[in-house]
Amino acid sequence: MTRTILAYAWLALIVLIHCCLISVGQNSVSVNVTIWVLDDGTAKVVYSIYSNTTPLVLTLPLLGKAYYIEAYSDNTPIPVQYNETHVSLTILSNNANIIYYTSDLTWKKGYEWTFRVESPWNTTIVLPDDSLVYYVEPEDFDVVVVGDEVAFRFKPGVIEVKYLIVPLPTTESTSTSSGGVLGTSQLYIIASLTIASASVGLLMYLRRTRRRKMLRIVDERDKIIVKALLEGGELTPQELIEKTGIPKTPLYRRLKRLEKQGIIGKRASGGRVYYYVKDKGVET
Repeated sequence: MTRTILAYAWLALIVLIHCCLISVGQNSVSVNVTIWVLDDGTAKVVYSIYSNTTPLVLTLPLLGKAYYIEAYSDNTPIPVQYNETHVSLTILSNNANIIYYTSDLTWKKGYEWTFRVESPWNTTIVLPDDSLVYYVEPEDFDVVVVGDEVAFRFKPGVIEVKYLIVPLPTTESTSTSSGGVLGTSQLYIIASLTIASASVGLLMYLRRTRRRKMLRIVDERDKIIVKALLEGGELTPQELIEKTGIPKTPLYRRLKRLEKQGIIGKRASGGRVYYYVKDKGVET
């Protein structure tokens, strides 16, 4: 009798363990991260979470110290608890989002900005519109479109991007000296504005009469890129890499510069970025 009871108990334990293993195997949680880097270096970090089990209590690492954080489950706000390193929450539906801001992911030296993050998930980086990227590590990344912004998507690991933001010159307002006579600083401003106006007029004239000379290609690699676009019409960055043999990081640096010069343009379609030559008369 005792042996029979023990046998049934052992069988029940095996069934229970098996059911638990099935439950654990079916509980799947995925996280994708998108980071918007603002002009002042602040980063907006968004975790997009999917789980096939709800409700579910989650504790996730933060990529930087958060000074503001919120979470949503199917667009409904849900409470969160967090410290300097982790955030905890209970998701009530299959999809949830965590949004927070941090200043720990960037630093600046002169005009040079460095973005660095160590992420355990697939991570998409959106840099400021006026940034000029000149260093990306690792070089194994994809170019995607987030909204109407071009972004870089990386696999889990350490990500480092260096870029420049060159500010536009500004002028400070000054008061006139006594008796209505213009001071030296005011004369300087007036002279600068006059020179600037004349320069704009000259540039407009040159653009009308010598447009092809305005579109200047820096070196042979730029010419190879433009020639490939002229022959291919519209090409994705991956297609340009295959046609030109230029590695990914220097290719994006050159595409950014050629775009700022007005030589090429880009458009987004179907989640992909296509580059094209704006002026078909450009010399290669």
